[in-house]
Amino acid sequence: MKAQSITKRGRAEINLHQILALPHEEFLPQVFYMLIGRDPDPVGLLHYASRLQKKISRTQVVVEIRNSAEGKEQSSVAPCRKLDILTRRYLFLKRLPLGNLRWRFLPRLEPSYMKDDVFPWIEWASNYIRPTPAQAPVSDELDRQVKELQAAVEHLRTDLARGVAAGSLEHTEQHDLRPCNMPPLVLEQLPYGARSIYLQILRRVAADA
Repeated sequence: MKAQSITKRGRAEINLHQILALPHEEFLPQVFYMLIGRDPDPVGLLHYASRLQKKISRTQVVVEIRNSAEGKEQSSVAPCRKLDILTRRYLFLKRLPLGNLRWRFLPRLEPSYMKDDVFPWIEWASNYIRPTPAQAPVSDELDRQVKELQAAVEHLRTDLARGVAAGSLEHTEQHDLRPCNMPPLVLEQLPYGARSIYLQILRRVAADA
């Protein structure tokens, strides 16, 4: 499936156009994960967010990440011929004494409707790294309920896995979504996708309050 080609790293050819068309909130985390194999670090995330806010194209940002030390090291497990061609052109243009004009000769492969310069990249990156008070739960009670639900879902997942491993689902325990004794999840330990969804939900709740 196409969705799997973006969310799972491997030796399959990366769909560069699909990555470049991702929503703003998913773009940089996906690029880091696909090309480097990890969640973005605070310094790197803020650096590239700042470049996007300064109207640097998504295509150039992807090439710069690919050309980084980690990007080069991981290139064998993140193959993309189109990106390699762009990187070679980028390195050639980088040697030309044309200032910022040289980047006009680097193709922009992202969709024309993408307007990264109007998206609050710095604010988004700061919130991604460390949620602001505006993104905090509306109340301690809401935070407690969310954590209990997360723990209950994880408990159900564990029971299901045990049932599958045993070859039958008939003897798995029956649970409802009530509090259990499992420790709550820590926001910073969530995968970027889950973290993004969680923060968006909290932002909407805060806006409606």
